[in-house]
Amino acid sequence: MYGRNCNPNTHRCDRCGVIDPTVALRSFPQVPNSVRSFFTRQPAQDWGVRPGPSSRTTYWGGRSVGDASSAAKGIVAGMLQRHPVLMVSFTYCPYCTKLAAKLDNERISYKKWEIDRSPNKSKIMDEFQRMSGIRTAPQVYVNGRFVGDGSKTTKMLANGKFHALIGRRKRKQTTRRNSRKGGKCGCKNKNSKRKKKR
Repeated sequence: MYGRNCNPNTHRCDRCGVIDPTVALRSFPQVPNSVRSFFTRQPAQDWGVRPGPSSRTTYWGGRSVGDASSAAKGIVAGMLQRHPVLMVSFTYCPYCTKLAAKLDNERISYKKWEIDRSPNKSKIMDEFQRMSGIRTAPQVYVNGRFVGDGSKTTKMLANGKFHALIGRRKRKQTTRRNSRKGGKCGCKNKNSKRKKKR
């Protein structure tokens, strides 16, 4: 079958229609080594992986996953060091938006870090999960320490414990009281003025 009735253009047998794989592979264009190395898996020894605890490290495109996690660890440590109050959030998270509004209402200066815009967001989230024990957002950190998620931070804002952590007093809420005599809304009763004039 092969070579006898094979069409030189299509490499297909005229009788049965089967493609001759040996001829077809020879005529296939050569792939550059950089592309071929990305798609072909090689043993870990050829990639230069050091034996030891990171023996499960896998490589994609010439960069190790272990390097990505150590880079994420450095990024997280730098952000926690630069910002005394850090809120980890996602752009699409409604709980993050609510907590940000509450922090703004209390006039607390903080850094809102939307990690879903970061290129290595999964590794950054892995690092935050290692520190806090949870993988959800929002997460609030004060002076590098994990304070709580959205519900716990909201409770701490309400009872003043969050303000004590950052070294500030809780802002008093100003409410309109019924300080004047008169109607329920706090305004003077018009009838009382007329009675005084008489």
